[in-house]
Amino acid sequence: MDVHTPRPGSADPDAPDRTDPYSYRPYGHVDTGAGHPRPADATAVGSDQPSPREAFASVASKLSEIAEYANLYVTAKTDAFKATMRNVAVFAALGIVGLIALGALVVTSVVMLCLGIAQGIGRLLWGHMWAGYLITSLLLLGLLAGGVIFGLKMIGKASKKALVKKYELRQRDQRERFGHDAADRAIAEGKVDV
Repeated sequence: MDVHTPRPGSADPDAPDRTDPYSYRPYGHVDTGAGHPRPADATAVGSDQPSPREAFASVASKLSEIAEYANLYVTAKTDAFKATMRNVAVFAALGIVGLIALGALVVTSVVMLCLGIAQGIGRLLWGHMWAGYLITSLLLLGLLAGGVIFGLKMIGKASKKALVKKYELRQRDQRERFGHDAADRAIAEGKVDV
């Protein structure tokens, strides 16, 4: 934090930089608590200080920004909870439907496998009907596994894409309103590695 950055166009090197919104140099003459009276060579108050209206507008702007960041934080936590609950509901529904389908498919496959084996042994000398039953049961099991894998990937991609788009729009709105977003602020304060 450089609090002694000279003001552009000023000959006074101790003049604070009013273009830096995060300068921690106080405006005017501040009582340091040491009980010293105001120095005799002090300049008149008000020449470089913001008016009360500007100060209140600045405070209102900063409070609006803080409220937006707090709202973003709460929204992110809420969305994370919703995403978790949605995943739990989706997996519970998939689990129930999957168990029913898997049970029916396993029973059908076992019956067909048993029929294939039985007919294979029974027709060992007269025909090859069992091969059709075995191929059918293997294809059904493969289709079920492929459908479940494909469905889970599609649901995951769609959910992630929607959340990424939502937060990109939110950050763009923050940049338009405040000139930076929450991620930029965290990087500037050194809280996040780039």
